[in-house]
Amino acid sequence: MPVTADRAGVASYAQFPAELDRDWLGRVCHLSGADLAVIRRRTGPVTQLGYAAQLVTVRAIGTFQPDPAAVPGPVVAAVARQLGIDDPGVLAGYQDMPVRWRHTAEIRDRYGYRDFSAQPDRFAFTVWLYRQAWAGEVAPSVLFRAAHRQLLARRILLPGHSVLVRLVATVRERATRRVHSRLARAAGPELRARLDKLLLVPEGQRRSELDLLRRPPFTPTITGLVRALDRLERVRALGAGQLDLSGIPPARVVALARYADQAWVTQLADLGPERRIATLVAYTHMLAASARDDVIDIFDVVFGDLQRAATHRGQKRRAGELRDYDQAVAAVHAHMRSLLDALDDPPALEEVLAEFRTKRERLETNMGTVEALMRPPGDPFYERLVAVYPQIRRFLPRLIESVELQAIGSAVPVLAAYHALGEWLAGKPRTTRRPAGEVPLEVVTPSWRPHVHDYETGTVDRAAYTCCVLDQVRTRLRRRDIYAPGSTRWGDPRAELLTRHEWADRRDTLCEELALDPDPATIAGQLAASLDAAWRRTAAGYAANADLRIEHRGGRDEIVLTPLDAEAEPASLVTLRTEVEKLLPEVEIADLPLEVHGWTGFLDEYTHIGGTELTREEGLIETLSALLVSESCNVGLTPVADPAYPPLTRERLNWVGHNYLRSATHAAANARLAGYHTPLPLAQAWGGGEMASADGMRFVIPVSTIHAAYNPRYFGRQRGSTLYSWMADTYTVFAQKLIPGTQRDSLHVLDGLLANQTGIQPEMVSTDTAGASEIVFALAWALGYRWAPRLADLPDQRLWRIDRDAHYGPLNGLARHRINLRLIAEHWDEICRLTASLRAGTVVPSAILRTLQRGPSPSSLARALAELGRVIKTLHVLEYAHDPAYRRIIHHLLSRGERRNSLARDVFHGQRGQIRRHYQVGQENQLDSLGIMINVIVLWQTVYTQAALDHLVAGGYPLDPADVARLTPLGHPTINLNGRYRTTSRPPATGLRPLRID
Repeated sequence: MPVTADRAGVASYAQFPAELDRDWLGRVCHLSGADLAVIRRRTGPVTQLGYAAQLVTVRAIGTFQPDPAAVPGPVVAAVARQLGIDDPGVLAGYQDMPVRWRHTAEIRDRYGYRDFSAQPDRFAFTVWLYRQAWAGEVAPSVLFRAAHRQLLARRILLPGHSVLVRLVATVRERATRRVHSRLARAAGPELRARLDKLLLVPEGQRRSELDLLRRPPFTPTITGLVRALDRLERVRALGAGQLDLSGIPPARVVALARYADQAWVTQLADLGPERRIATLVAYTHMLAASARDDVIDIFDVVFGDLQRAATHRGQKRRAGELRDYDQAVAAVHAHMRSLLDALDDPPALEEVLAEFRTKRERLETNMGTVEALMRPPGDPFYERLVAVYPQIRRFLPRLIESVELQAIGSAVPVLAAYHALGEWLAGKPRTTRRPAGEVPLEVVTPSWRPHVHDYETGTVDRAAYTCCVLDQVRTRLRRRDIYAPGSTRWGDPRAELLTRHEWADRRDTLCEELALDPDPATIAGQLAASLDAAWRRTAAGYAANADLRIEHRGGRDEIVLTPLDAEAEPASLVTLRTEVEKLLPEVEIADLPLEVHGWTGFLDEYTHIGGTELTREEGLIETLSALLVSESCNVGLTPVADPAYPPLTRERLNWVGHNYLRSATHAAANARLAGYHTPLPLAQAWGGGEMASADGMRFVIPVSTIHAAYNPRYFGRQRGSTLYSWMADTYTVFAQKLIPGTQRDSLHVLDGLLANQTGIQPEMVSTDTAGASEIVFALAWALGYRWAPRLADLPDQRLWRIDRDAHYGPLNGLARHRINLRLIAEHWDEICRLTASLRAGTVVPSAILRTLQRGPSPSSLARALAELGRVIKTLHVLEYAHDPAYRRIIHHLLSRGERRNSLARDVFHGQRGQIRRHYQVGQENQLDSLGIMINVIVLWQTVYTQAALDHLVAGGYPLDPADVARLTPLGHPTINLNGRYRTTSRPPATGLRPLRID
């Protein structure tokens, strides 16, 4: 079926922009000296202006206007000014002049414009278009816009809109068929038969084998881990995981696998034979790696739970032992005190010794009790973990056999011990102890040694050795020193960096794009000068800075800041807020998505998983709106379903939710919302998008899932996760990420910035203390961000200097530590390579930060980044201490994030605000819907607040811009969030709802 470009693509194709700003006019309408010389050869102002208008038109929109007089007035005026023509209206006479056709031909010849049908340009363009379509599953609208830009760049005159649409559809279809053909040919007859059998429902069962394989494990127990290993074996038995698909673009394979994962079995069975086999090959090939990652996921959770439970049991038993221990210690203490007191008095000493002899048995009993119950500080209670070894035996041999692991140099001994353990468990006879010389002992830490190694017999205990090795393997897996080759979740992020060969070829270009000087000496000089100037500026302003003081504690100087005073709200702001709220229309939350869609078209971004070429069902927009309300309010389908209205039947809601709601469509819809909201005048009054904050909110997940973790402080005795969001100063959330448990924010804080798909590009980012680390400071600076966290532990922060001999007056005692510039310079090239890899998206920041921020023995690159981060952190702290306005900005940004979280809590009120999805995809999908709804509310509030302000100004209200800047769209005084979840009123066809004017 032919496809059509989206509304934005149609509107911009062969047309001038609707709004012509000064920058666009200056860039597009500029006439060079050579242009002016050619134009002035024409006779008279009419032909000169007509020729120039045609030249500018073809450069701007890629084609000639049938009526030159239809060229927008600002364009004609800009051209006329350059030609010295006072009356641009003379262009009206150009339409009827035959010479304009000769001008068109001359412009084409002189400036190299060719017809779309001319060869070889048509062939070269088609080849380029095919390569774009072949490389990835590109949506037709995206491919259409790329083709449009390419035609402009190649100076090929644009064909009719429908011509290009048909060409895009044809080329895309050819590329897709080629992908299907190559994937289908990769599968032999036996594999084809096995794949087709996956779609059948065995007799006596309710689910097909594919449904069972697609259902990832979610039970974080040993039984769940065994089931995950069973699933991995079944997937590998299909044989698709061993196919060589290197000749097919990975993005194509991933797209087909994603469709197979979400489509119903009946949909897959209805596909043509070649497409069906290709889709199943792609899915089962990807599933082999995904199933392995699922096994490692569950192992990580299960072994962590075993360790936590062992510690808990040990602490509980320890609490019961303390009474006997205290009594025995008290008795021994009394005897020893009497002995010490009698040392200088021989008669008394003899009497004490005599008493010792009579009470020797009791004394030895007490000493035995102390010796038996005495434990080292911070005892991890390893013996309680060793006691559950029989449970570990249920999965460990199969885990070692099924999951291939590799290691970097520092973790090789741990991996060697892991493999030796596998041989021990598989060997015969299966002994519980072995001589110490037969197993690697480098992995045994001092705290494990008493449990593992019996020095009297020279043997190693199998159970203790197993627990010790798994403890080390899990630790190294979490920081990716040990990794699963080819894995997306547990792979080696270092392998995803730009290759050294590619980096050597593109170093200068990439450094220029990042605004990083490749010369380490230059960077070192700039850092030294900046840090020295910051110290001197802060020292010079110290006497006049009433908020800053230096206190001497614990033998060292500490920086202490007086907290900022709360900003009082002027009476004018309170009055303005009240007046605005009186005017806002009263609506239900269910009314908002449809109305905002009428402004932005954001619901059009929700496309079918099978591709945008599928016809959109009638009433789809209403179905999508209802689903967003259901998901974001956490109330389920019942409150939004209407069995009497086809778009809202439960069956329709389930079908649309399954096929249309996913992370990619949520991201595209959010980009549409952000693109509409950011340029609004009121949003610009709140901020221009140059600043952002990042913060997290916690959700309890009371159901069984491996995508959550314990934290008693936030989740009590249940598991939970953190939704981390990045919000611009315009109040728009441009990225969010679901993090299992409460991992430190600094691991993930760069992810949203680099995954940002909106037009918002913040330059300054604020977080709380958890979002700051020295390595994050370094990478953020290298990526071009100003990192501005609010540090709660400011007195404990170490501050650094570069110049050893510099004296910074009253601050000299703070600058106790010296930066190792040499280390930064030695690794500057690697720092630039890492930064370029992050910006290019070849590696995810959180993945590489795991390798850099964890471990007792950091790599030399990690140490160099830490040194660089100390410079940037010190610059931030000095600015933070010196400038109260800087502190106030950071405070405002973080306060906005906290208010946004409060609004999200109010919206996500159903089911006690808890997430009840087992799978990570479901959890992320629901919270993506919540993020969309929050941005919908923000946009609706912004538009109607602006309407209310306009009404007040029209009535003569004295509006203070400072008060306007302190209004917020995060309130919901007239939006009902509870009780009604179906649309109660249709949005107006044009314009806005009427304000509540008395």
